[in-house]
Amino acid sequence: MRLVRFNQPERSLRRNFLFDDIFNEFDRALKNEVSYSGVQPKVNIHEVENTSIVELMVPGFNKSDLKIVVEDDILVISGKKAEEEKTEDVRYSVRQFGNWEFEKRFNLKEQFDENSVEAKYESGILTVSIKRKEEVAKPAPVEVAIS
Repeated sequence: MRLVRFNQPERSLRRNFLFDDIFNEFDRALKNEVSYSGVQPKVNIHEVENTSIVELMVPGFNKSDLKIVVEDDILVISGKKAEEEKTEDVRYSVRQFGNWEFEKRFNLKEQFDENSVEAKYESGILTVSIKRKEEVAKPAPVEVAIS
């Protein structure tokens, strides 16, 4: 009996990417995340009483590098870290630092008060708090007599 090596890396990689894409889409749907682009920071989302809290791990950023906008019931958190100026006399053998840009979008679904968004940045963690809207009591149904 003779053994023959079976090696089709392209095929196995495609299959793995297919499943990764499916699970990533499912994961984003669970988090109500609308879209993203570029390198993405890690995110924690939890609730305390009537407030949702979004935490992003963005070490190395300054407060001025980060931007938070709420528009059309979408919370957009973005950041841009520019590369330091290059010096002509330095020759790198490895250079992995550079520009880092990200954008995360979260659908607020009209459940949150856009004017209650608060943010703080401490030790590389950006914490964004959003309060839920107060529920307005629905008027009791009125029965109408038929004449």
